[in-house]
Formats: sequence, structure tokens, C-alpha cells
Amino acid sequence: RRLVRQEEIVSLLQSLGPVKGSKEKSQNGNSFCSFRGIPYAAPPIGELRFKAPQIREPWKGVLNARHNGPLCIQKILGIAVGHEDCLYLNVYTPEPMPESRDELVPVILYIHGGKFSVGSGVSFISGPTYLMNRRIIVVTINYRLGVMGFLSTGDSVAPGNYGMKDQVQAMRWVRDNIAEFGGDPDKVTLQGQSAGSKSVHFHMFSPSSRGLFHAAISQSGSVFMPWVLPPEQPLLKAKLQARAFHCSTNDPISIIKCLRRVDARDLVRNEVSMWQPVVETVSETNPEPFLTAAPLHLVRTGDFYKVPWLIGSTAQDELSLEQVIIHT
Repeated sequence: RRLVRQEEIVSLLQSLGPVKGSKEKSQNGNSFCSFRGIPYAAPPIGELRFKAPQIREPWKGVLNARHNGPLCIQKILGIAVGHEDCLYLNVYTPEPMPESRDELVPVILYIHGGKFSVGSGVSFISGPTYLMNRRIIVVTINYRLGVMGFLSTGDSVAPGNYGMKDQVQAMRWVRDNIAEFGGDPDKVTLQGQSAGSKSVHFHMFSPSSRGLFHAAISQSGSVFMPWVLPPEQPLLKAKLQARAFHCSTNDPISIIKCLRRVDARDLVRNEVSMWQPVVETVSETNPEPFLTAAPLHLVRTGDFYKVPWLIGSTAQDELSLEQVIIHT
């Protein structure tokens, strides 16, 4: 299953193919294995823009996972940086990696913050060096942001929440593959900071996320903050975005068809609003909505995923965004 050399390690994912990582050092000098830039979904480009993530086909040959994947496209100081093909994750494991089922270690899946509009799971922003002082596995992820991740027409044409569905797809990837890295798929803790903290809380209310994690940590934020799920009509925001590119706003199909043709950098540079998660409509063409009702309603009815949940706050909440600016 694994080939270990002095500075690199190759692990075989049975359903996807071999992946080559490298060895690094934790804050305390412990050696750990790093696998960066692993694709967990098909590139959300072309007709897959404004759609739920699709399963990634196995790769041919050995995947080089020694470098960060691209940031999801986002606007930093008025400039569009990153790429639309961005659904990659990173896996950090103890060294030596666990070899048997009896040795599987707990997993932390970390979701970055950034107001659902900026940020990344790459190592220079969401690095593992502190956590890898412990014998655990850490997974960090990218997910679609801003207009690319959250534009909605309020119906099944473009239901929204693509960034949240990316997170669900990453969680499914962990469930299916993390044992190959020595991680226990039955001991996954979802952890996030800022918008990632709110994401963690959202997953407790999503039917799509149930069973994919077993404990939760929210650092600075919950779904009950007023800006997280605003009462705005998503179709009105979608029409404003369409008008910015002289698209027809006669119906949702025309809006989405036109916006799919817009260059990704132009679209991100000219976002007309902040974009956030929305409550989706359930229909035959949207059979797996991420969020079917407002979280407060779900709390009142008891319809949410009941797992151990640790919630707190972080000082200097936005400081991690400096790393995005520095590296872009």
C-alpha cells in the first residue's frame, strides 16, 4: 500500500490511484506526511458552474501531491486571484502512517473562514504544523466562494449552496478514502473558524451531512448571526448580477445560461453583493438540497444532527486573511 523513501511517500488509494506526498516537520519537530493538492471533485467549470460538485474520475499514473493546489477564485483588494478549477484538499498524517485497522487515528477536517468570499485550505493559510504535534490526521479543503459558490435563483435552476455542497463532497471523500492514510472514518471531527465555524454549524442542520462527521468545533460564529442567512430574495440578487453583464433577466434559465459564459475573473471582479448560504427548494430536479429550512425552525422541531459540539471564539479573527494577501 505504501512506498517510503527518505523525503517522499507514495500511498495507494484503491478507488483513485497512487498519490505521492512528502515529509515535513511539526511545530515541535515531529515528522509527518503531507499530501497536498488532491482533487476531490470534478472541476466545476463550463456547464458545471453553478451546479453541485460531481465525482472526480480516477487519475492515471502517480498523482504528485507535494504542492498546494490552486486557490478557489476570489476577489482580493479588487483583483481576482485563484482558479475556477479549485476543488482540492490536503491530507496530513502522522509518520509513520498507521498500517492496520487497529491503529487508525482520529481525523480533523478543517474548514477555512473568510465570509464565504475569500480564503483557502492551502498550507500557507490553513497549515497543520501545530496540530501535527499530536498523533492525528488533519484534512484541509478548498470550496467555491462568493458568486461562484453561492449564487442562487431561488429555484432548481440554480439552487445555490455550491460551496457548502463542495464541503459535503469533501466529507464524503474523507469517509471513502481516509482509512488509506491511516485515519478512522468513524472518528471525524469537523472544525472551522469564522465562516468555517458557521459552515460547521450549518452541517449540523443539513440532511446531506448526517453521518459524515461525529463531533464539531466552531471557532467564532454560528448560523444564528444575522448576516449568515439574510432574508434577501436570491433571485433579485441574481438579476442584479446578470444586469452587470447585460444578460437577459426574463427567467432564471436565461440568467444562468448567460452567466456561465462570462469569464470567471470578470464575474468575480464584478460581484454585486456578498453571497451566502440559502434555504433551498426541494424538487425533482433538486433532489438533494443542502438546507431545507431555516436553522432556527429546525432547532425548534428538533430536526438536526445531534453530535458533541464545542463552540468558542478566536482573537484576531480576520488575521489569517493577511496570508491570502501576502501570497497573492
